[in-house]
Amino acid sequence: MKKAAFFLLGCFLISCSDEEKSPSILTITPSVADFGQQVTIAGSNFSTTLLDNEVSFNGTPATVTSATATELTVTVPVNSTSGKISIKSQGRQVISATDFTVTCGQWFSRAALPQTGESDNAITFTALGYAFVMLGQASVGGALQDAVLYRFDPTNNSWTPKTIYDKEFFASSFASWGSYEKGFVLEPYGGDLHVYDANSDSWSIKSNPYTANSGDKYPIIAFNIGNDGYVMLSDNNVWKYNIAGDSWTNQGVFTGELDFSYEIYGLATSTKGYLGNGSALWEFDPVTKQWTQKASVSAQTFLMFATHDGVYAADCSTEGKGLWEFNVSKNIWTRKASLPGGQRYSPLFFGLGDKGYVGGGNQTSNDQPLKDFFVYMPAGGID
Repeated sequence: MKKAAFFLLGCFLISCSDEEKSPSILTITPSVADFGQQVTIAGSNFSTTLLDNEVSFNGTPATVTSATATELTVTVPVNSTSGKISIKSQGRQVISATDFTVTCGQWFSRAALPQTGESDNAITFTALGYAFVMLGQASVGGALQDAVLYRFDPTNNSWTPKTIYDKEFFASSFASWGSYEKGFVLEPYGGDLHVYDANSDSWSIKSNPYTANSGDKYPIIAFNIGNDGYVMLSDNNVWKYNIAGDSWTNQGVFTGELDFSYEIYGLATSTKGYLGNGSALWEFDPVTKQWTQKASVSAQTFLMFATHDGVYAADCSTEGKGLWEFNVSKNIWTRKASLPGGQRYSPLFFGLGDKGYVGGGNQTSNDQPLKDFFVYMPAGGID
């Protein structure tokens, strides 16, 4: 009997010893975070050696930056998704009881473009809650393909052909922007301002911003804030277009330094305008008519778009296919969900409401044109 009692006591001690060595999770702070942000996990029985703690966010390995027996600090890994946090320490594993939320947003596939197109020969604008994409005349398979205008309906996820003002349109040095009901296409070098009425599917010509001394200039960027259009010409003068009066007023001169080896983008939220150039970003205040340089993106980016309250920069030509979001109040950029699909260059892109859209362009590996299209949802789920 003594031997049996000793045996049972020994098993109980071993069991307790195993339980004491198993890691446990008490709290995770914060429980919601973006890629690259630090998260503190409080618990017990963690290893004080960094490499002996293996942490993953819903299956994606994370980097542990500090470790004590009762606390781990980890970095939310890029491309992780919401779900359980798993910790394996000293050969034993524990999984969080609740899900951790990764606020990186999500990409979803949308209806493919009706025909191939790339940003070098295309313009976009938004009106009436739709996006409009005008693809310039191009040679396809040895045959000349007329320029076309398509309307994208985000609710029905569909593309519809619309009236174009010139089937020989080629988008070289053109600029475009939208208002509540109209789209605007400005030709370079003293050319016309073409106005598209989204209600009647018709075009008209209005006054342009060129003066007697600027007929040799071309638009560098254009954007709209509310119902007002803004155009910066190649002499860096900024002009504001008033729809009701069909008139232009000068808004001062952009004094920043531009790098023309990179694309230059014009975009706007509901209250501010922005100029993007490589990794640089400038903000335009329509009240003060002043430009302010903001924080640069951590990588060279090759497309930028804005939603009604967000600014985004992306590079879909490299393996990482990164997307970054600009926080206006904090003046910082945060890494978001990587773009889906293959690596590409010269994609089409635009912001519509609170979402961003990217697609088309050419495949980086073999220059083949692409038609696939995607929508970025900052808050997750598709409508």
